Amino acid sequence: MLRRITHGVGVPVTADVEAGYGLAGRELVEALLDAGAVGCNIEDTDHATGAGLIDTDAHAAYLAEVRAAATAAGVPIVINARVDMIARHPRRDARAVMPETVRRARLHIEAGADCVYPLGLSASSLVAELAGAVGGPLNVNPSVPLAALAEAGAARVSIGPGAFGFVMAEFGRRAEKLLAGDAAAFS
Repeated sequence: MLRRITHGVGVPVTADVEAGYGLAGRELVEALLDAGAVGCNIEDTDHATGAGLIDTDAHAAYLAEVRAAATAAGVPIVINARVDMIARHPRRDARAVMPETVRRARLHIEAGADCVYPLGLSASSLVAELAGAVGGPLNVNPSVPLAALAEAGAARVSIGPGAFGFVMAEFGRRAEKLLAGDAAAFS
């Protein structure tokens, strides 16, 4: 599917590869490059065991392996390392997990990630705090105007599945109108 996307668009493509699908770093990079992708989002959620988050040091070692494989392949792929501390907190309390979010983010940057993505970080004051503490670019979800996020230190914005959900909800509304007799619902 990724190959179909990369061949169908005229822009660089990054892929969400969850936690790497159990592939070694070299294998992941080979698969990405073979499909035509030039970057990836790699998260620290442990999908294999469902046990929460991957050990920080083990995940940093994996990111370093991915970086080394990309360097060896001669393609400086973009590694966006997702930090899921906030998203996994029962109340999504960014303040409560900020120290561990900072620690994980720093290790990810040191391991070779180009930016870190603290999923669930929304307050621009916390974006600024994390940006100052991490020493590397941040990827965030839009929560305030983009200019405010940029001023706080965000370097990249992801909309995730939000756009798909928006489009599908609008499609559903229009389909309901069509079924109710509105022949102009899709015009």
